[in-house]
Amino acid sequence: MKKRGLSSVVTTIIIILITLVAIMIVWTIVSSLMDKSTKQLSLARITVDTQLDSASVNFTSGIATVRVTRNSGNGNVTGIKIMVDDGKTVEVFERRFAIFGEGSSKTITLNLSESSELVLYDIEKISIAPIILLESGEEIIGIQSKPITGLNRDLNRTIGEESNSCILDSQCGISGWVANTEYCSLDTTQVLQYYQNFSCLFGICTSSSSLTVKETCGGGMFCYNGECIIEDVTCTPQTVIQTCGENGTVGGTSCNVDKTEVIQNYRNRSCANGLCEETLYTVTVEQCIGEEICGLTLGGAACYIPVECAVDEDCDLGEVCEEGECIPEEILNNGTINTIWPFSVGEYFDSMDLPTSIDNYANKYIIFPNSEEIRCMKIIQHTYPNKTGAYAYVRLNETITNLSNGDYYEIWKTVYACTLI
Repeated sequence: MKKRGLSSVVTTIIIILITLVAIMIVWTIVSSLMDKSTKQLSLARITVDTQLDSASVNFTSGIATVRVTRNSGNGNVTGIKIMVDDGKTVEVFERRFAIFGEGSSKTITLNLSESSELVLYDIEKISIAPIILLESGEEIIGIQSKPITGLNRDLNRTIGEESNSCILDSQCGISGWVANTEYCSLDTTQVLQYYQNFSCLFGICTSSSSLTVKETCGGGMFCYNGECIIEDVTCTPQTVIQTCGENGTVGGTSCNVDKTEVIQNYRNRSCANGLCEETLYTVTVEQCIGEEICGLTLGGAACYIPVECAVDEDCDLGEVCEEGECIPEEILNNGTINTIWPFSVGEYFDSMDLPTSIDNYANKYIIFPNSEEIRCMKIIQHTYPNKTGAYAYVRLNETITNLSNGDYYEIWKTVYACTLI
């Protein structure tokens, strides 16, 4: 009897455990479906469409400039993913925004020279994808744009001087052999000479020179001093310069593999065992220091410092780009409102503190600290007075405001102002 009772209890426990396991399995399936449905409902409300308007790469500075437009649609865009492809590697850059409203455009700059993976000269295409914030607080990556290929490589500045823009190679110079740069191959069977090639590279004239086979010695001949000859040239240590020739650099300058040095080939002539010999090796012309990198120009290779920024969007929030450097942003103009109009609406206001010439603050941002107007707005019109004694006035992007006569204002260059109120 006791054994049957124990068996019944065990059976009951097993049944309960099986039931609990079954409930957990069913709940896992149901909750997964509910979570998926909830996310689909959230995604269904998002119709974000971002458009890649243009993309360019500056060969000299390594700066890529990308213009992005957000079209009409529901969804909170908090940033942009930018995919840069050089044919072998795709590197993804990310930029975050405080505000990216419908119909607005942004110009984004990237310093591609800082990348250890991308080959700047081989970049083939750029595409973008929006970063979207869901109501749940989760971020997702939106639909990737159609990539821009055949990039317009903006190369209108070279190191130290302006370089001519071009369309055709013939506008840059006549390619050909560089005089007095003949050299022999290591096995003395070929005559090599530097060939200089002028080309229109991405809209800017550049030049490069390379050691090229000009003649192959045959019929028992061999190469010496850039010529095919029949017999060895004899010499003595005292007559090495007169007989064998002088040492010196040959060809143009170039960059080493990691772009840290400007290099050039050097030809050394000597007398060994009574016969003239010559060797070619590479010497460092200039060592790039600190933040400098080596790059090609129309006049050859040179060390330069890539600019920190090209436009304000390349800097952190609260900074602006001045002469290639990010510096803290300052107030452009501030003062007191004299009169608003239309009365009690305040789409326009004038002020004795607004400049009446030279500076124009159209498309700049304006805030009103310590007033009833707590929004950050944009100036869409700045009009100078047309008669003596009148004040300049501005028109705002909001048709109805909470402004009053006597309110204080501040004008800023970037959207950074919007974070101050």
